[in-house]
Amino acid sequence: MNRLSFHFLCSICWFPLALALTVANAEECGTFTATALPRIGPDDSGIKDLLALYATPAGEIAYRMETLTTSGPVFEVSFPSPLTTPHPENNTVWCRYFGVAAPGRHPAVIMLHHAEGATLLEDFVARKLAADGLPTLLVQFPYYGKRRPADKALADSLKQTNLEALLTVLRQGILDVHRAKDWLRSRPEVDPNRIGMLGISLGAIAAATIAGVDPDFHRVALLLGGGDIAGILSSDLPGMQRTRQQFIRLAPSLEDLRNKLRPVEPLAFAHRVPRGTVLMVNARRDDHIPVSCTERLWKALGEPPILWYDTTHVGTAVHLFDIANRVSAFLGGQPAAPPLPTSAETPNGRKE
Repeated sequence: MNRLSFHFLCSICWFPLALALTVANAEECGTFTATALPRIGPDDSGIKDLLALYATPAGEIAYRMETLTTSGPVFEVSFPSPLTTPHPENNTVWCRYFGVAAPGRHPAVIMLHHAEGATLLEDFVARKLAADGLPTLLVQFPYYGKRRPADKALADSLKQTNLEALLTVLRQGILDVHRAKDWLRSRPEVDPNRIGMLGISLGAIAAATIAGVDPDFHRVALLLGGGDIAGILSSDLPGMQRTRQQFIRLAPSLEDLRNKLRPVEPLAFAHRVPRGTVLMVNARRDDHIPVSCTERLWKALGEPPILWYDTTHVGTAVHLFDIANRVSAFLGGQPAAPPLPTSAETPNGRKE
């Protein structure tokens, strides 16, 4: 989704959310316990080499949380990335934390953003989730925002489509989200056994992979995502024309491109995602993610509930309130509750 579309989206959908909370300290520093990855099961013999790419040890990690000057309990959270890159700015994970005022422990959500720089849509949804009692941590992808190198020439070069850069962004992002989940688990207001994840567009593709690499999420909502990253990048859909021209030259064939992208491919890890924990939300006339790629991921995940909106990728803006309500109900549901309280459609249009 492009930046202009998201500015428009949030301008028509914004509403004030007043969250009453008195913050005692403007800044909080401390440590949390990071857990190790990965856990390898009996069905993982074919992807042990891929899981090895995400090996990270347990340990005590320092974090910093600072109150932002905005309405409600919203904070900026930072901690070191598990993966060290040559660019110091990129080695700190930056997040926005939308807290809740109500006492007790709450189910929480990690949110992953789309591929453009602005995150107005994600901020809106995060505030909605927090207002519904779900503390939400919006995690910034590697090389985005504050993580972009200060050297302008280097930063500009990173904007160019590059396969190795894409692999680094997704692999590091997966490790960062695992660490972010451990940070959430340490919070006194969070139920450590009920941490969900919401990904939007690029964030949905990454979230699908993360849910397989790190299969401990309570619930996972994938908004406008799909599987077969190579198929998505090489698609001739209108929204992918420029990307297709940039990526198609990086491999001699589509199959070779699939092999190169296998370390971050959602389909490779889908068998590890617990059944009954996923909700998919997609656009019937998506002009960025081919419906065939969405269907491949849906099948690989065990055909979870899927909501289809008869619109384009960006056109889902007009359904934002409905989508936000459904996603909030799903991510905040009790462990024994049905995964979706309303009817859904399968990719071929049949009602469930």
